[in-house]
Amino acid sequence: MSKKIILNSAEQIVCKQLALMRYEIARAVDRKDQQIGDQPSWQTDEDGIGGEIAASRLLNVYPSLILKPDAGWDVMYKGKKIDVKTTRYKNGRLLAKLNARDDEVDAYLLVTGVFPEYSVIGYASKDSLLSKDNIIDLGHGRGYGLSQDRLIPIEKLIA
Repeated sequence: MSKKIILNSAEQIVCKQLALMRYEIARAVDRKDQQIGDQPSWQTDEDGIGGEIAASRLLNVYPSLILKPDAGWDVMYKGKKIDVKTTRYKNGRLLAKLNARDDEVDAYLLVTGVFPEYSVIGYASKDSLLSKDNIIDLGHGRGYGLSQDRLIPIEKLIA
């Protein structure tokens, strides 16, 4: 069962500022915008950071506020580095790129929703997600993917 989180007004302001700053820093260091969908890039950053803040609140940890183009992980929880993946699709999958830097992440966590309302769904260890058996192509190239029914429920992480 997922956990619903609605960002409060302060979290929304932080999210919007971080999204803008991360986007600007990434472009300043010539990092290629790897966005796949038709939405504006700022919206993708806003959704992603919103998911990170929602997950952080649920896990009762402070979100990573590192302003590097990609720090590798988003949330530290009980000594584990977690990469939060956010999608607008309610039935969205937990996805990672084939070139995922698995040495920097212990687990991947799926969040669904649209700013400022999110659902924290579940998670997978890096070994269970980054397996050749999980390579899929959803029309934008190959990557790793797990459907929600294959994730460990979020309640087991916070138990």
